Amino acid sequence: MFRLEILDAAQADLDQIFSDIAGQSGSFDIAYRFADSILSHCEDLANSKFLLGVERAELGPGIRMLPHRRYVIIFRYQGTALQIIRVLEGHRDIDTLFGRDD
Repeated sequence: MFRLEILDAAQADLDQIFSDIAGQSGSFDIAYRFADSILSHCEDLANSKFLLGVERAELGPGIRMLPHRRYVIIFRYQGTALQIIRVLEGHRDIDTLFGRDD
């Protein structure tokens, strides 16, 4: 089991997701429930006895990804922590966002 760390960029992503869903749905309740579902998924990752996610070493050392609905949770295991790096919509060009455009 790992200690969950949500890095600043991931927190900004979550704030934006919340804002977008609240704006689109007109409901803070819906936005809170969805944001909570993402955080719950992150907690499940941290509490797992297994290393989960698809390795994406080409994006950086130890980078892994796991889908959550139409989003992708990008994370790494760092010592005793599971660091959430980004939470992005699955259609985004993740390689470019991580500085890989080849």
